[in-house]
Amino acid sequence: MNEELKKIAKVQKVDTAIHELKRKFATIDPGRGPMAAVEAAKATLEEAANAHRTLRQEAEDLELSTKGIEQKIESEQKRLYSGGVYNAKDAEAIDREVANLKERRAKNDERLLELWEQVPPAKQVEQEAADALKATESRLTEYRGKYDTFKVEFESRMADLVSKREAVVKSVDADLLRKYEQNRDKRHGLGIALIVDGLCTACSTPVPKKQLGDVVAGHSLETCENCFRFLYVDEEAPVAG
Repeated sequence: MNEELKKIAKVQKVDTAIHELKRKFATIDPGRGPMAAVEAAKATLEEAANAHRTLRQEAEDLELSTKGIEQKIESEQKRLYSGGVYNAKDAEAIDREVANLKERRAKNDERLLELWEQVPPAKQVEQEAADALKATESRLTEYRGKYDTFKVEFESRMADLVSKREAVVKSVDADLLRKYEQNRDKRHGLGIALIVDGLCTACSTPVPKKQLGDVVAGHSLETCENCFRFLYVDEEAPVAG
């Protein structure tokens, strides 16, 4: 096989390793899944907190309302029994007002009983949501730590491969390297293909016997008639033709 083609085959081997390493790294979730889980947990907590807060606020408002009603009842009753009311019409009006106030107070008390039954479970739901968020954030932190470790390993391996490629291409004919890289850019990262059992391993097209002989002899730069990648053979393996 052509000596220059052997060098290109070595470059392709490194390029393939780089491509595969990048492909594997691209499949690793940098944390989108765990982050989405955290955002969902935050939304759940916010919903639970709002529900708890709404119940508590309503209860507090009713307590204030009830306190105001009781003060009003007390004020009206004092006015009625203080001797300041001298006719039946005014007395009846005060009685009606007190009765209305007591009715409002009774409704408040009824609703307050409902609320104070609802508040503890709502608080529990909020606490559980907060605990779930904390656990989800912890898992995110752990995942990011593992991802960062993997990223460091990836960058280290990538740097080694890039360094190895730089060393290999130094001895490659510049014109041939340029053609190889143009071919590789057009052919999904594979610019040269190994022949195995008489077939181009890139596209499985049979290589004619004469062309196979030319590849083995290394007299010319041969390309696959189907995928147009440069062809080469593994000289340590038997060649079928």
